[in-house]
Amino acid sequence: MYINIKKAFSVIEKFNLVIDISDIIIDEILERAVYKFRCNLSKENLKVDIRWIISSKGLTYSYQLYSNKPLLRWDNAPHFPKIKTYPHHFHNEKNDVFESDLKGEVFTDIKIVFTEIEKFINP
Repeated sequence: MYINIKKAFSVIEKFNLVIDISDIIIDEILERAVYKFRCNLSKENLKVDIRWIISSKGLTYSYQLYSNKPLLRWDNAPHFPKIKTYPHHFHNEKNDVFESDLKGEVFTDIKIVFTEIEKFINP
């Protein structure tokens, strides 16, 4: 039920744009686990906030790239039921909502998110 956070950090740190991981909160109790942390990027004061919550209902997640405003965001909050990949969806820098390649598989999703962030930063 818990995420191997060391493995998650290892996957993230393979992306050269991450200079460090900070503001780490890990709260693992019997029926729920919460993980929140920030990845500070090497470009233009960019940051990625990551949040995973595991409960009996499964994994709730969000990944948000931002500087002084939100730029890109992936999450699975169930508020866009018409999206083909519901509940998984993506918000671009204009806050338009699109289908998402994320599936709630932490280690695969990390790779997808950071690959997309690299493309966004270095078009």
